[in-house]
Amino acid sequence: MVFPRPVLSWFVLLSIVISMPAFAGDLVVMAGPNPPYVLAKGLRVTGASVDAFEAIMKMNGIPFDRKEVKLMQWKRAYATTLAMPSCVMLNVTRTPDLEQKFQWVGPIDFPRLVLVGKADRDFDIRSVDDASKYVIGVLRGKEPVKELLAKGVDPASLRVSSVFVQPLRALQNGQVDLVAFSDENLTFLMRKLGMEKNKYKVVFVYKKLPLYFAMSKGTDPALVKRLNDALATYKSPMADGNSVFDKAMARYLPYGPVE
Repeated sequence: MVFPRPVLSWFVLLSIVISMPAFAGDLVVMAGPNPPYVLAKGLRVTGASVDAFEAIMKMNGIPFDRKEVKLMQWKRAYATTLAMPSCVMLNVTRTPDLEQKFQWVGPIDFPRLVLVGKADRDFDIRSVDDASKYVIGVLRGKEPVKELLAKGVDPASLRVSSVFVQPLRALQNGQVDLVAFSDENLTFLMRKLGMEKNKYKVVFVYKKLPLYFAMSKGTDPALVKRLNDALATYKSPMADGNSVFDKAMARYLPYGPVE
């Protein structure tokens, strides 16, 4: 029997979820690599968002094993969370077009979308419109380039790459004037590449992204509320002024952001 394409897509999606073990109170937890929030260390998944999700689950007495977090591409995680009940996708930007598609736990953090250049250069960027005067290295399909295009930056000024190393190496070698990244991602990746952060500077901040945990619409709303309450406690400042989340971020980003 030959099935129509939509039916086949549904069977493929169903087979993905059926193959996933039930855990974390029967929630299936998915994430794409997004340092320092989610990263793979060998076979182990770690990162500030994984720490946060583990903490709020345990605060609610729900078993959670981070070894069962499914690392996958965003599109696949999105389709699964949209179509199936009891799924959680870590690190989703809460936008108007997604608002009614999921239930939300967060915000977890507000990473900034930034333009970064060499510290010894002068730049004249007072609005996003000014960015088109420069050559900007970007990663294909990622939020930083999508937002630049949405704000009217000339596509001809963008040098698009598919691998994160390429824009950063291009900046290092003077092949582009600026790169567009999330600041937390950028600092982590520059460190991995041995780029000294004091040789670079944030030239312009053009957006803050509200990061959340996106949960299937079919998830029990009472559970969503309990997780939100637990996250609020997890992110509350302690006696030293820092929250548990702040301390987790400091562990994964001990060298601080590009200024």
